[in-house]
Amino acid sequence: SPIYHGKIDPNEFDVLCEYLELPECSFTKLELFGDIINTGIYALAESLKINNTLHYLYLSNNNIEVDGAIALAESLKFNNTLMKLDISLNDIGAVGAIAFAESLENNKSLISLNLHHNNIGDAGAIALAESLKINNTLRYLDLGHNNIENAEAIALAESLKINNTLRDLYLSNNNIGV
Repeated sequence: SPIYHGKIDPNEFDVLCEYLELPECSFTKLELFGDIINTGIYALAESLKINNTLHYLYLSNNNIEVDGAIALAESLKFNNTLMKLDISLNDIGAVGAIAFAESLENNKSLISLNLHHNNIGDAGAIALAESLKINNTLRYLDLGHNNIENAEAIALAESLKINNTLRDLYLSNNNIGV
């Protein structure tokens, strides 16, 4: 499976997205990091709606912002094969986190979600806490370094009274207990 570091030519990225949509696509893992996708996140999100082979998608440090996060989260409503998604070190904000929370309520394949260092704040944490009450597949969630406060950490902990599948919840480097 391909690993791309640094800039990727937009035409090459389009070809990659088209390949992901083909029935004969053999990729199970795709790693794209280092500000390589920029506006290509929308094409990738559309491809994920169709793709049925990808299990792991690593999109760390790609300057993905709110609109890109919303598109990606929307694709999770259709994709039933992606198991691990890492979008750490981006800037999806609270609105992006809320979009992922909504997707988690319906997605039945994702077992690992890394939102580390995305500035999701309190509103994003609350939305994710609510989605954890419904989601029964996610086992790993990294919310470290996201400006989460005490009350939101408590809401996440409370959701674990209902959710019995999440095994790892990372909240390091937040404003908890300060």
